[in-house]
Amino acid sequence: MILNHGVRKLMLSRISRRYGVIECDPLVRKGLERTARHMIIPYMLMLVPPLNWTRYDRGAYLFLPSYFMRTHGAKQQRDAIKRSLKQHLEPIFEALDTLGSTKWRLNKKVLGVIDRIWAGGGCLAGLVDHEDVPLPEEPDTEDDSEIRKLKWNVKNVKKENRERHSQRCDIELKLEVARKMKDEEGFYYPHNVDFRGRAYPMHPYLNHLGSDLCRGILEFAEGRPLGKSGIQWLKIHLANLYGGGVDKSSHGGRIAFIENHLDDIFDSADRPLEGRR
Repeated sequence: MILNHGVRKLMLSRISRRYGVIECDPLVRKGLERTARHMIIPYMLMLVPPLNWTRYDRGAYLFLPSYFMRTHGAKQQRDAIKRSLKQHLEPIFEALDTLGSTKWRLNKKVLGVIDRIWAGGGCLAGLVDHEDVPLPEEPDTEDDSEIRKLKWNVKNVKKENRERHSQRCDIELKLEVARKMKDEEGFYYPHNVDFRGRAYPMHPYLNHLGSDLCRGILEFAEGRPLGKSGIQWLKIHLANLYGGGVDKSSHGGRIAFIENHLDDIFDSADRPLEGRR
């Protein structure tokens, strides 16, 4: 049985109400962490540039239904877009086309490090632990306060484990997309906008607006030299990421801090897991 039927009792102040529930079998739910990679993801990254937007429902993907604004079934928003004059939409179309034509690729070195951490159980670099938090043992007592404390702790542990399960499935999806695309020369992200006009990639999992994991393994496929000012701003950015009060220093102070720790930075880049860190 994949789904289990059951009955629970809901207590609302003085009202007691029974309601039916359908729950996923625990063994199946546990297996989802390992089988998330086999999920079908329709709106994948594109290996060719997306189609330019020419109307609200024509652009982006070659064959999949694509809409330049996410209406989530709101008929009023969809009708408003249909009534809009084309000259009012063209600047938005042009902006989305520019975003969609930007070529990306996977940073294989960083992906290899992430794969090693994940295969080793996670719990490093922001990756969730593979193991659940063990449930607390029942105390050998009949003290009501201790029993209430136990129930509260059990509730918190179960909540933590549910969150870990969700994060593990999410990481598996992201990594599976990355593994599929790692040998590609480059790929593209079709974009559309929400009702506020904010642009987002239509692929939901591995994109540059995602978590540190996503942004860490993505890079521009067509790089350009940083230049003198670019390398200075990169040093400032590194100091900001280091924190520890260094990010509150002047720009010159942050640049000096990075220049004084170049050996440590190169060590982390060359030996991210075995180095001094």
